[in-house]
Amino acid sequence: MSRWLRRLEEIVPSPATPSRTVQNVQNVQKRGTPAVQTAPAPSFERIERSERVGGWTAEDWRVYYLERAAIREYDGQLPRLEADGRAWRETANRWWHEHGPRSAPGMCCGCGKPVSLGDAIPLPHEQRVHDADCMAAFGRRWLKEAAVALAGFGIPAPTGYRPDDK
Repeated sequence: MSRWLRRLEEIVPSPATPSRTVQNVQNVQKRGTPAVQTAPAPSFERIERSERVGGWTAEDWRVYYLERAAIREYDGQLPRLEADGRAWRETANRWWHEHGPRSAPGMCCGCGKPVSLGDAIPLPHEQRVHDADCMAAFGRRWLKEAAVALAGFGIPAPTGYRPDDK
């Protein structure tokens, strides 16, 4: 069993039956064959929406978050609160790439007004904003949306990312 899986089992109480993710990892370790990866690690390249039918479950999102927090805490030697905050932000970013709403082409995703391609600041997924103020408004909005969604999966936002925080 990998050290991350052991650490995850220490942090999260195990259910009566192991999760699909835990079972996949255990089966791989027994057989030595590659398993289906249920929560692919994000890269610094463009993150696309999941090809998995139906998307990730709440458990998939929690495992994704906990794994990243454990890596930052133990490999990165960060304090727990900082590791949790960075892991939450990465998870929120992944949620937005998977589920975040997209503005219509030619519309600013910060203020919602029309924007020309020549005057706009390009963002991922063909999104655009007018300026830094619109970019900040867009960032606040998608972080609030992610915080609400992740809280529904049992991943509370750290201080500074909660919808009621300014």
